[in-house]
Amino acid sequence: MLTAAQQQQMDWLEEMFPAFEKIAQAIIVDSVTVSEEAVSNAMEIVLKSIERGNNARNRGQFAAYCRVIVRGCAMKTYSKYDGDVVVDRAARRAAWASRPDQRHTTVPNLDSFDGEHDPYIRRETLEPDDE
Repeated sequence: MLTAAQQQQMDWLEEMFPAFEKIAQAIIVDSVTVSEEAVSNAMEIVLKSIERGNNARNRGQFAAYCRVIVRGCAMKTYSKYDGDVVVDRAARRAAWASRPDQRHTTVPNLDSFDGEHDPYIRRETLEPDDE
C-alpha cells in the first residue's frame, strides 16, 4: 500500500507526465519513438524512487527531480540512437578513424628539408588566356 506522501507524488507524476514527453522530444528531435523510450526509462526510475520513499517536500521539488531524471535519460538514449536505429559503436569508431583528417601523414626527411620553403606561398604561375 502507498503512503499518503507516495500517493501525492503519484498524483503529481500523473499531472506532469505530458510535459516530460515534450522535454524528451526537445532533446531527441529525430524520433518520437526513441523519446518515448527515454521517458519510459525515466518513469521507471521515478516510480522506483517513489516506492523507496522519495523525500520531495512539495510539488516543485518533485517536478525538478523528475525533469532531471527525464533529461538524463533522454541524453543517454540520444547517444545510443541515430534516428530510430541503434548506433553500432564499432562502425562509428571505424568511420571516425578512417576520416581524412584523422589519417597520419609521414614526416619529411629532415636531412633533405629545405629551410627556405614557405608552405603559404604559391609556387605555380598562372598563364593568362590568349583569347
